[in-house]
Amino acid sequence: MHRNCTLPLKFHLEKPKVIESDSDYGRWIFVESVSMPVEHAREGCEKIAQNVIELVRSASYLLNMNDETAHRRQAYVLIIHAIDEAGKMIRIIKEMIAAESNGCKAITITGFYSHKRKGSEAAAIGLVAIDWFDELLKTRTAEFEESEDKDSLERYRSHLETLRREFDGERERVLYVDYENGKWLQPISANEVDIILDAHLLSLTAIIVQSSLKAGKTFREVSDTIQQVQDSMKKFFREYADTT
Repeated sequence: MHRNCTLPLKFHLEKPKVIESDSDYGRWIFVESVSMPVEHAREGCEKIAQNVIELVRSASYLLNMNDETAHRRQAYVLIIHAIDEAGKMIRIIKEMIAAESNGCKAITITGFYSHKRKGSEAAAIGLVAIDWFDELLKTRTAEFEESEDKDSLERYRSHLETLRREFDGERERVLYVDYENGKWLQPISANEVDIILDAHLLSLTAIIVQSSLKAGKTFREVSDTIQQVQDSMKKFFREYADTT
């Protein structure tokens, strides 16, 4: 739903922006590029990581409250915002790895304000994480085939695929009461297990980035640390599968 038909003044004063179409919603989205010096990128990633951690902490608090349905939806609103922020952080990291390799003093991020792009980036990291769990799924024992764990993992993969393909639509369905086809639609939520898994993955990624940057590591080293964690998780699940 397009909620503001008057463009902000800055869109009239600055150069024309790249525009992309969102076919799912039949609208045009302004996709603005942002440039910043590399030192601002480092500062920004630390601030974004802290914001992700705080959003996840607040979501976890809501999940522990008594009114299950209402608080679960509110928790998911915060998780959606955290996913958006994590995607922004990941995009900065990717640009900074290239900048460090080429000795650049500044980076430019196309579509910096595109929720769809940022959500897709973050969900893709989650899908890599789900591949760790596939090491466990490979056991394919009859007991596991019939377990709730298997159903939960497969549902979570579907949840991440939805975020990767259509994060912008999911974000709007979570945030707003909407009117479609002659009826009002309540904001949606997600399964509690999916929200909890989102929270764990977001926290892990943000903590790795924050601690690595505070230790003075390069962005390539930050990326390598994330890869090392992924490799360790794969090894853990492979060894677990061998013992079941």
